[in-house]
Amino acid sequence: MLWKDGGLMETISVLVPVYNAAPWLKECLSGILTQTYRYFELILIDDGSTDGSSALCDACAVRDDRVRVIHQANAGVAVARNRGLDAAHGEWIAFIDADDMVHPRYLEYLLGLCRRYDCEVAQCRQMRSERFNPTLFGVEADDVVLYTGRQMQWGLCGRGGTRSMLWCKLFRRELFESVRFPEGLIHEDEAAMHHLLANALLMAFTTSTFYLYRTTPDSIMNKPLSVRRLDIIPALTDRREFYRRQGWRMLCYATAQRLGFEINRLYRRFHTQGDVASMAALQDAYCENWDTLRTSPLMELEVRRLHEQWLTDPLAGELYSYWAQMARLNDETLQKLEGSIQESL
Repeated sequence: MLWKDGGLMETISVLVPVYNAAPWLKECLSGILTQTYRYFELILIDDGSTDGSSALCDACAVRDDRVRVIHQANAGVAVARNRGLDAAHGEWIAFIDADDMVHPRYLEYLLGLCRRYDCEVAQCRQMRSERFNPTLFGVEADDVVLYTGRQMQWGLCGRGGTRSMLWCKLFRRELFESVRFPEGLIHEDEAAMHHLLANALLMAFTTSTFYLYRTTPDSIMNKPLSVRRLDIIPALTDRREFYRRQGWRMLCYATAQRLGFEINRLYRRFHTQGDVASMAALQDAYCENWDTLRTSPLMELEVRRLHEQWLTDPLAGELYSYWAQMARLNDETLQKLEGSIQESL
């Protein structure tokens, strides 16, 4: 906490992992340092950059005493984020990617939501660079939805506004006391988000847009397909088993269904590359997941048929829209399904 002008101001730690982001880093840092809410520290974690990003980080720290730089040998974004968390002093935590951009009122707006609704997490909507509309950027929408308990988790399954990405959100620091990102893996946000939200009581979500997600060819998710994309499998498997232990049966089933969809999608992509080893690993993961998935009451008849067909021919049929199906579920339908299933988990 800081005392400023007779009032008590809450501090925010803004964590930015940086790896070879020189073409976009200046714009990213400018958007952070010109925030209307000034009581923050900016921690730049340079993950072994080789393109001049390291020097840009150091120069930024010289110009503004709110900036600290951590240099490390290249170890991946999960390690960088964990080091940032360990170094953070703020009551709140915000993650921003080094190639993205935030509106000048980003921190003020998210912290305002947390204060107004007394919640531990706030999330705004993001624009993507290929459809960026500056006339809508930073415009408040009067459409705040509050999520509690399992409602926050359902957004990770496609029902509700919650999503797994770390950016677009502001977190109370205490949520990370027992949570760190699995090192050496990508999809570290998928692996951690259900644990973070389980530590929270309330989340505020709004479609107000204060974050610009820049689609760049060098980002992890836009790089050519590699075996690292298989990291989504242990992330979602952990989530499925976490829900099972919590006794959240419908969330367990929904996550098993999403995992089956992701395996199907990745299998087709690895098939086009002739990557037999990855295809075999995906088949094994699917069979393990099927033990849960086959008893799911959430699957529509056509979806069940496609899943069952996968067991004999992984390339048969069409991919279905998992997110659209989950979005069609309402509270009444979920309650009926919950009441109809046996204690099978």
